[in-house]
Amino acid sequence: MPYLTIHGHFYQPPRENPWTEEIDREPTAAPFHDWNERINDECYRSNAFARILADDGRVVDILNNYAYLSFNFGPTLLAWLRAHAPGVYERIREGDAVSRARLGHGNAIAQVYNHILMPLANRRDKVTQVQWGLADFRFHFGREAEAMWLAETAVDEETLEVLAEAGMRFAILAPGQAARIRPLADPRNPHDQHWREVSGGGIDPSRAYLCRLPSGRSIALFFYDGALAHAASFGDMLSDSRRMLEQMAGATDGHRNHSQLIHIALDGETFGHHKKFAERTLIYAATHVAPLAGFTLVNYAAYLDLAPPEWEAQITPNTAWSCVHGVGRWSADCGCNTGRVPGGHQRWRAPLRAALDHLRDSLAHIFEQYAPGLLGDAWEARNAYGAVLPDRDPARIDAFFEARAGRRLTAEEREQALTLLEMQKHALFMYTSCGWFFDDIAGLETAQVLKYAARAIDLASRFSPTDLTSAFLKDLEQAPGNDPQYPHGAEVYHKLVLPVAIRPERVAVSYAISALIKPFSLHGRRHAYHIEQTQSYARKVGLYSMVCGHVLLTSEFTGQQTGWSYAALHLGGYNFAASVVLCNDPADARKVCALLDEQPGDVSITSLMRLLKAALGPTIYGLGDLPPADRRRLIRFLEQDVLEGLASSYQQIYLQHLGTIAALREANMPVPAELRLAAEYTLSHELVQAAHELARRPDAKAEETVSGVLELARRDGVQIERGEAAQVLEQAVLQRFEDITRTPPRLEQLALYDQLAQLIAAADRLGFDARPARVQARMLYFLREQAAKPHDPQLKPVWEAALKLAEQLRISPEAVTFSAGDK
Repeated sequence: MPYLTIHGHFYQPPRENPWTEEIDREPTAAPFHDWNERINDECYRSNAFARILADDGRVVDILNNYAYLSFNFGPTLLAWLRAHAPGVYERIREGDAVSRARLGHGNAIAQVYNHILMPLANRRDKVTQVQWGLADFRFHFGREAEAMWLAETAVDEETLEVLAEAGMRFAILAPGQAARIRPLADPRNPHDQHWREVSGGGIDPSRAYLCRLPSGRSIALFFYDGALAHAASFGDMLSDSRRMLEQMAGATDGHRNHSQLIHIALDGETFGHHKKFAERTLIYAATHVAPLAGFTLVNYAAYLDLAPPEWEAQITPNTAWSCVHGVGRWSADCGCNTGRVPGGHQRWRAPLRAALDHLRDSLAHIFEQYAPGLLGDAWEARNAYGAVLPDRDPARIDAFFEARAGRRLTAEEREQALTLLEMQKHALFMYTSCGWFFDDIAGLETAQVLKYAARAIDLASRFSPTDLTSAFLKDLEQAPGNDPQYPHGAEVYHKLVLPVAIRPERVAVSYAISALIKPFSLHGRRHAYHIEQTQSYARKVGLYSMVCGHVLLTSEFTGQQTGWSYAALHLGGYNFAASVVLCNDPADARKVCALLDEQPGDVSITSLMRLLKAALGPTIYGLGDLPPADRRRLIRFLEQDVLEGLASSYQQIYLQHLGTIAALREANMPVPAELRLAAEYTLSHELVQAAHELARRPDAKAEETVSGVLELARRDGVQIERGEAAQVLEQAVLQRFEDITRTPPRLEQLALYDQLAQLIAAADRLGFDARPARVQARMLYFLREQAAKPHDPQLKPVWEAALKLAEQLRISPEAVTFSAGDK
């Protein structure tokens, strides 16, 4: 009987601003805030709650693909899921626990921490990447990892040595990375010990291989089936469960006399993001089709127990799965690219790596100079820091320092130690593989690795008077770009990196300007700083609003504390002026406020600006200097009046010209752009308002209002935006369902069930499908939970209402009694 393993490599490039570890809005991911949110919705959540559908399209079951899929999650992505999608995060952990109970080994394996190309790293960085990846895995899954995914499956002999030294049982590689194989020594057949060349991809992928290392250690290797993986990633194999298993069955060979493992490895985002609904194909194949086809679903560790290696293999070093030139894609102009820059070059790759190598070595010198006095062995301390990264709880940090320093550090020493360790973290992050994968040095991914470099330089400045930036820029000038706007890496650094650096003064400026419109609380958190307002003063100066005060900022990463005196003016509209100065004594800030308070009400703006510069410093900041999230927050607040005025004007124009639009329509004449814009804006705005009312009160009158808006748009041929209204209704369905299931069933809930049923029915009649997948999953699990309990006869009406609602949610009646279970 053949065995089957499908491995998903789930990873997204880190997108966080290195100064704040917050993700800025990414317009290309709309309607979501950023690509993490979008891919979570399309992929990670879809796999956590993978639906099995009946022929009529109704949900029969909702299962957890992570219980059947061998997988790894990049640590930076897993941290994001834990913070922003806790339900999905828990399903990932559950999937590993369930598979461990079923197979004796969990489906999850670890990953090198931030996806660096291991063959291009020095041994010290390789060790840290592995140790941090293992510490992260231990934190999330509560057990030791048995294997580790290598970024891009990039491998060399030293990397395998580091894995074996860390206790890893196996690694997963592409078939083209095998160089030669031979049977393990067998006294029954001593003449069959010669090596066989398989470097052209001719390796048999259906078995495990032993790789002996120079140190005397060894590690098992799995070379996935390349043809099947290609069919899954780029063909139509995942469009149908039966087609998928037929192709996998075709890879078996009845003439082989060993326990065959048919396995593929591919990007996990293939299931749902790259290929819509592929997660459904996967779950049905795993739970229904594979057993009928004679496959036994296992993970790699379980297969190793069943069929230890009988052959050994040697690798082709410095190779990866997505570059036919070895590791050229991350180090040279090898020709591999995505085609985003037609006719472009990648001559920037090698100089970029060289620039980062030079910076890395300079940062290492600083680390080795200052860390030992605080942490003992500097590099062992860096390796151990990985245990702190998943959860920066003060108790965990205290335990780390006690173990490393052997004494209680002073507050200043603690700040210095954290600054040094964070500097090293960003020095590693600047090698994240995505920075070289694409086509131009001005790309988002490359700019991101340069941001990590800039952040590392910032942290290093706490210790070194040497100007690391000048040397780094000189190196970056040798990295030519394709875009005339960014002729080389130094220009990318100036235009795309430095402007997003959110240092403490920008946080203080943001606090000051925001206080003019909608003040923050006296104590809070913003942009990785704890903020404490120690003094605040506000007044009107003629037509202008003014604030003045003092704020204390404490870095969440290093504990560094700085005080800032601030003053800001609102000059009307979107015009602001603010100045800040480093000032640890609130008493000095009071002097500045007193000076400004002395100014007469008719003082000129020129005089006020001159006074700001004299009191606080020469730099005047405006709205454009705020961090992007704060800028949007203020603009949204300020634009409310503007938008209300626009809405009123457009509505007036539209109502005044209803007859004109009707006459033009009857004459088959085009509506002028000005009238069409007024109609589209007005009706779109009214549709959202009507949707909110229907969500609040789902009755005939509210439905009629929505219907009326849609009918007006249809009659006048107006294209209105329905997306926001659809989101309003979906969110209302989700919220109402949560209100129902928050407490145990009771008769008083009948009215809530009825209102939710009315809302879904009204949305259907209006052409909106207000059935979020999350509600389907929660309803199914809720019904099963209730079905397993003794029923109170008095609650029969509630149970009937729940079943009726389940039908509206397109959940099959058989789903309540049937469950394949995640076993």
